[in-house]
Amino acid sequence: MDTKSVRSSRSTGQVCRDLIRISRFDQYNSCLALFAGGELDRLVYLNNTGSDYSLVWSVLLSASLRIKESNDIELRFILVRMAFCCLAAYIYSGAGMVWNDWVDRDIDAKVARTKNRPLPAGRLYTGEAMAWMVLQAAIATCMLHFMMDGQHV
Repeated sequence: MDTKSVRSSRSTGQVCRDLIRISRFDQYNSCLALFAGGELDRLVYLNNTGSDYSLVWSVLLSASLRIKESNDIELRFILVRMAFCCLAAYIYSGAGMVWNDWVDRDIDAKVARTKNRPLPAGRLYTGEAMAWMVLQAAIATCMLHFMMDGQHV
């Protein structure tokens, strides 16, 4: 079946599944963004950059410094901010996966392991993938804006 017939016979549900698939939300990859750094970073990515703390730990350390400055900070405040930060990192990671697939789409089409991904297989238009990536980045940015109470740092 050629690319045009694949695209013309797709349903909205198939497009949505492919958008989830292209972001790797159906796999574990995006979850690693939450705890990347330190030993996990070295084990998974063989990275020895000296980055010894993850996103989650960064949020907790920042919160503990704020508690030290002011005793009126509630645990709920910290946990809500951490949840928004983790969710934003997860969504940003998905956007990064879309970018990677877009950049590698021609290469992926020639490799047996990756030729059935949504872009090389022709199940998604590149414009759809880019719009999905921008939407994810916008949502994650809005979450971080809320998390920071609109402050710019």
